Amino acid sequence: MQDLLESADERFGSVWTVCIHSPEFPNRLSLLEDTPPVVYGIGNASLLASLEHSEAVAIVGARRASSYGREVAYSLGNEASALGLVAVSGMALGVDGAAHRGALQGGGRTIAVLAGGPDVAYPPSHRRLHEQIAGVGCVVSENPPGTSAKRWAFVARNRVIAGLSSLSVFVEGTESSGARHTMDFAEQIGSAVGAIPGPVTSPLSAGPNAMLSRDEAVVIRDIADVLDTLAIEFGRPPQGIASIPALEGLRADVFALVAAGDSSPREIANGLPGSGVREIVRTLGELELAGVVKREQGGGYRVIEQ
Repeated sequence: MQDLLESADERFGSVWTVCIHSPEFPNRLSLLEDTPPVVYGIGNASLLASLEHSEAVAIVGARRASSYGREVAYSLGNEASALGLVAVSGMALGVDGAAHRGALQGGGRTIAVLAGGPDVAYPPSHRRLHEQIAGVGCVVSENPPGTSAKRWAFVARNRVIAGLSSLSVFVEGTESSGARHTMDFAEQIGSAVGAIPGPVTSPLSAGPNAMLSRDEAVVIRDIADVLDTLAIEFGRPPQGIASIPALEGLRADVFALVAAGDSSPREIANGLPGSGVREIVRTLGELELAGVVKREQGGGYRVIEQ
């Protein structure tokens, strides 16, 4: 499937490459004005190839993220991966690292895009995270193995993140941040763009809030908003979503409460001691994909009459 190069690091085995003429080359990357001719990678090469048949969500934001930003990024990465989507980010400190860690806990469907070679952990403090992503997901770059990260390469890295993703989500950052550049690249190729609303008093929320106030992005609050946005973008449920088992266990309990009139995730969580709101939101997303409940404009849910 790919040409193989000898890696300088035995931990990862061989570095693989996918060129622009390869059938495994992600189609969205070809939409970039400056398409990388080759993508180098380590780890699970089939995950990159799977982007032809499944949706990927870029989750990006500030390096010096707040606890709010890290929590949101972790949650989105975790639930996206668990539902069969691919979480894409840049493995940086803050939001990026949190998104990858969440995805690793959610099933490992995550792709890290680096500014240096795919075998060179950056930042060095994320060496362990780099190994974990390469172990179950994959790490990619347009730069060959052994290349150190240069300052100018990060903007180029951001365009690749956008080019791999069906939806790019801006979690935290200023209006001139690298994450904002990722949103610009996503808009240029016609991908969906979303932003996490944050406190108006926080400089870290200035970028997302500005995009939302100018209607340059859709509001993303949780994984349900991600699924809704992708469904609208493609006119169908997102591809790659894990199959939905029969209604049993928590799914059956949540469905019963929706049928009884408890429409919001918090109401449902209150009726199911031991289940948190985040778990309920994820379950509602699964039921929505199964076609048995529908999310209303106000954020509540109702049963779809069969």
